[in-house]
Amino acid sequence: MTFSEWSWTELGYPILTLLQLLPLVAATLMLLLRDAKATIPAALGAAALELGLSFRLYLAYDAEASALQFAEHLELPGPFDYHVAVDGVSIVFILLTAL
Repeated sequence: MTFSEWSWTELGYPILTLLQLLPLVAATLMLLLRDAKATIPAALGAAALELGLSFRLYLAYDAEASALQFAEHLELPGPFDYHVAVDGVSIVFILLTAL
């Protein structure tokens, strides 16, 4: 079975990769800060950015299309090939995860 895909280039940036890497970057930043007064605003900012990106993804999603959307490919050696895309069910879970 083959699926048609729409590339992420419609948005101008790889939004799915950003949604996956933002928590890792935020956690690393908070680990480096190690100060509660600086960590809390950094955590709230990262959470707000994650929620904003997921809402942007939701608004850009075309529910009428049957294709996987915002597809991203990165060819890495062996079993580490990176390939992500979203469908209608995934959009709901991305929003719930961001919340």
